[in-house]
Amino acid sequence: ELGYEHANQYIDTLRKRPPNRKKLKAFKDKSIEDLIAMEGTFEPMSASNVNKNLERLKSVFLWAVQRKYMTVNILDKMRVKDRAQKVQAKKQRERFTQEELTLIFNSDKYLKGSHNRTYEHWLPLLGLYMGARLGELSQLRLHDIYREEGTWLVDFNEDEDKTLKTINSIRKVPVHKTLVRLGFIKYVEHLKAMYKAQKLHTNV
Repeated sequence: ELGYEHANQYIDTLRKRPPNRKKLKAFKDKSIEDLIAMEGTFEPMSASNVNKNLERLKSVFLWAVQRKYMTVNILDKMRVKDRAQKVQAKKQRERFTQEELTLIFNSDKYLKGSHNRTYEHWLPLLGLYMGARLGELSQLRLHDIYREEGTWLVDFNEDEDKTLKTINSIRKVPVHKTLVRLGFIKYVEHLKAMYKAQKLHTNV
């Protein structure tokens, strides 16, 4: 008998509730009606917690639909916009400024070639020229970098124990000519030869 008006009422009520109401003395003995009447006297539940509640109940309704107790999942695709999360995601996607890039790549370590580890040298360059995430780059295997029809590629996949953020993150990206010029392919071929000769014990 539940319909979409009940779903909207439930979401609206969640957004007016305080967080941790069963743990806080000021709220735990109060009914939902009492809490709604107190609206404005406390910080309401965050959008992320509202969505967590929705996901839990959504799973229950999915079970009910599968067993024909309900005809539709009234919470399917229902979500509350999380402004704080949206702002944070935007910050994470912000590009480096020209000044920041200059600070990184004109540093003494790049100018003098004094990085302590080779990944400290290559990861920023790969991120710059391939537009890849640090997590994607750091889990690459040597066999993920290969030549196909005359073009060197980096194959971002979920083979073995690798994981990518989304299904669209599975892709093949050509190695930028600047990376080739800087010696990245020579470096990879050297590592492959070392691994083949069993002088390198990992192909990561």
